Amino acid sequence: MEGYQQKIASLLIGLTIFLTGNVLAEAKTNYREAENWAMKPTNLTKPVDVFFLCPIVYKGKKGSYNMSLKDEEAKKKFVGATNMEKGIYEKMGDVYVPYYQQIALAAYSLPEQQRMKYSQKAYDDVKAAFKVYLTEYNKNRPIILAGFSQGSEMAIKLLGEMNPQVAKRVIATYAIGWRLTREDVKNPNIKAATGEKDTNVVVAFTTESPTVHQSLIVPTKGFTFSINPLNWRTDTQFADKWHNKGAVFTDYSGNIKKEIPYLTGAYLSKRRGTLKVTDIDEKDYPPMLSIFPQGNYHLYDYQFFYRNLQENVYTRTAEFMKTSPYGKQIADWYTNEAKVAMADIEKDFQVKDYHLKLSQPRDVRMLTEAIAIHHTGSAEDDDITSPELHKMHLNNGWWGMGYHFNIRKNGTVELGTPLETIGAHAYQHNNNTIGIHLAGNFELASPTQKQLISLERLIADLAKDYHITINDQTVAGHRHFNTDTTCPGYYLNRLLPTIRSRAIALEQQKIEAIPKEKKA
Repeated sequence: MEGYQQKIASLLIGLTIFLTGNVLAEAKTNYREAENWAMKPTNLTKPVDVFFLCPIVYKGKKGSYNMSLKDEEAKKKFVGATNMEKGIYEKMGDVYVPYYQQIALAAYSLPEQQRMKYSQKAYDDVKAAFKVYLTEYNKNRPIILAGFSQGSEMAIKLLGEMNPQVAKRVIATYAIGWRLTREDVKNPNIKAATGEKDTNVVVAFTTESPTVHQSLIVPTKGFTFSINPLNWRTDTQFADKWHNKGAVFTDYSGNIKKEIPYLTGAYLSKRRGTLKVTDIDEKDYPPMLSIFPQGNYHLYDYQFFYRNLQENVYTRTAEFMKTSPYGKQIADWYTNEAKVAMADIEKDFQVKDYHLKLSQPRDVRMLTEAIAIHHTGSAEDDDITSPELHKMHLNNGWWGMGYHFNIRKNGTVELGTPLETIGAHAYQHNNNTIGIHLAGNFELASPTQKQLISLERLIADLAKDYHITINDQTVAGHRHFNTDTTCPGYYLNRLLPTIRSRAIALEQQKIEAIPKEKKA
């Protein structure tokens, strides 16, 4: 009988192990299923991927310290929290955001050792999602790894365990609102950022008042490696609020509710490594969460420095394109994009290419958000050619013709600087604009009808291929971008609303592409 009971006991134990194993197997999140991705692009529109890890949105329930992926309300908040900050990154890359069984806010009140088992469950999801992302979606493209708060904690761990060859493709890891410890940087994959342009680094900081000396993220005797997003330094040098390009406060749809340029200055604490802000009234920005003391600005980490971070994502990506062996993929993508656009343009025009030689090659343009329109503005109403413009610009000490296109008085479209490159035509706006020059002085006379027809068609083609929504901000005269000029002249400026309307209609094929000239 005893032997029989032992057999039954063994059988039950085996059955329990089998069933438990199956339950655990079923509990693993399958990231080949679309439902387990909060965001995933349907079409690739950029040469870089953004793998983003969402911050805490799940407060927790009694006995529940990990967010269930069947909790639809929590998942809505998950998407909303991601929308609030994805604008920092999405200009440079296609965004991938996995749902994961993140740790509940309540778990952060537990002793750290006790919290770790819940943290591991969350991280197992993150690791599984990244593995599927690499095998199914990434196709060896460069990566921006980003997170906020708990998402940053997960991002640092993911980077540390990453295959070193994959880590070389990570342009930068933006681990905002979490600590980067001395233990972390012992890992060869994890290097703290030391400047504005270095790549394969971790950009980290957590924000607090000068009066704060401890927090959940950086305890009393703790230290974090940070970088100041206002001056991109790692020492204690103060950067005043005039370095702050814009604090941005967004809603769950990603819409900007409020933007405040020059909100605050900041410096790094020598003892804690934290980012101390100097122009914030604690009452205006309360911590909101009971786990943080007054003067802790964790919830505002990325919001206070939104525009600086957005600009820095561009800067590091541009540097990666120029310096990393994997960066050539970025340059090739934008070069091919320009070839597609030129093929469309050449269907509409007999484009004249003089094969102008720049004195130095220009960098590839990674953003195309607007079209700037210019005129010659010389004393005579000249019908200037691209070679003449090229010579004029070389004589100015420039690298050559700064416009991408020149439209002659007979409507001929001539090429200038290569379409895929950054031009030299609108100060501080060259990185994201295409420059179109019309020959003539439109303070003295109007453009010819043939020039206007070519301009409207050219704008329509460029807008279609570069996904530009035509409006008074995206298709504008030079003076819109630089207020110290009247370019492109009175007579062309007054025609711009009509030019935009006709370009929109052409893009939508609502009007005849090339109107027939009326007989005299």
